Amino acid sequence: MDQPLSHDCEVKKTLLLNRGIALWDVLQFCERRGSLDSNIKNETPNDFASFYKEHPLIRHVFFTSAKAKKYYDHYVKRKSDYLYSLLPSPSRANTWKTIDEKRKEILQYV
Repeated sequence: MDQPLSHDCEVKKTLLLNRGIALWDVLQFCERRGSLDSNIKNETPNDFASFYKEHPLIRHVFFTSAKAKKYYDHYVKRKSDYLYSLLPSPSRANTWKTIDEKRKEILQYV
């Protein structure tokens, strides 16, 4: 089911929900100057125990950065009930990969 690219948040959320995909940040709160993950401090994790109880069909967790994976491993801890994968970072610092290379990496999980 192809759908045209949209920048509308509601359209994007509907697209993800219709495909059974949930998005949630590892951190509920943090302080950061600029956009670099290396500048994060005073972080507070989201309540994943409650999230997983509310969404028992989740089986695969994807991280969009190595730093998000690191925070998850530190605060949440991995469980054998889930598969875990690191996706290509959407960061502008990751522009050395072409869109086709990133798409290929993502499609390996579909």
